[in-house]
Amino acid sequence: MMKNKKVYIVIVTYNSMKWMEKCMESLRASQYPLHIIVVDNCSKDNTVSYLSEQKDVELIVNKQNKGFGQANNQGIKFALEQGADYCFLLNQDAYIHPDTIEKLIETHLQFPSAGILTPVHLNGNGAGLDPYYRNFVLPTSDAFLTDACIGEVKRYYDVDLVPAAGWFIPKNTLEKIGGFDPLFFHYGEDDNYMQRLRYHQMPIVMDRQAFIRHDRESTVGNAKVYLNKKNRRELLILASDINYSKGYIIQKIGKQFFANLSLHFFYLLGRKFGAMWNFFGDYWYLYANRKRLRVSRENNRTLQKNWL
Repeated sequence: MMKNKKVYIVIVTYNSMKWMEKCMESLRASQYPLHIIVVDNCSKDNTVSYLSEQKDVELIVNKQNKGFGQANNQGIKFALEQGADYCFLLNQDAYIHPDTIEKLIETHLQFPSAGILTPVHLNGNGAGLDPYYRNFVLPTSDAFLTDACIGEVKRYYDVDLVPAAGWFIPKNTLEKIGGFDPLFFHYGEDDNYMQRLRYHQMPIVMDRQAFIRHDRESTVGNAKVYLNKKNRRELLILASDINYSKGYIIQKIGKQFFANLSLHFFYLLGRKFGAMWNFFGDYWYLYANRKRLRVSRENNRTLQKNWL
């Protein structure tokens, strides 16, 4: 393979020293030449001092935590300004294999209309699949499940979703879809991005021969962060989905509100005022951000470098 395409790795860090040395080692072992951009979200550990000493790393240091999506947007924008042909968004707790990038470029040459190319996500030691990838990604591909059952597994499959722990994004996608929507601070931004790909008919293609390892098992506190304001985030994901009309979304959210209202009446009887407050607060948050949602939906329906 001719190695004339510029590939930029974009990593967002926050207190990442537990994984960063191993992550850097995996990137330096790549058979394909890489440019590395790290955007640090105000880490409190030694992440910044370590990365400052890495001569092959372009480091952007934020004075405040801008969230996963907006920090990635910073890295993506810088990469495009440097002439990137591809951006590979990689989690701080993830590691590539030596041939990962070559495989994904091969995949893009086979499927030039793909919006995202995804490797298979293994767990941290590479002995099995990442649990999220196994339980939520692979079941979205009927073709893969069928072929796996009859023993005729192919190399490439379309999938409906994939976590942004390892996204290989062609320049064409970034110029048409843009970056992550600032509606989302942390979690939900990848769901929204994939909704936009679906609307613009840009598939997500999995290469079964390309791999990353996602060390999710050692990410302390991840579940707590994920569950924080989970209902609010899910409402926002639904409300920003441009695949559905505003009328349909209002109707669906309304039905959901009244379906859950009786449950929260029992919370009131049980004097669980915090749960009641959060319930109404989530819906009020949606109403209070209706103008931002309208702008988001209008922008994301347009093919342009949104949010970059």
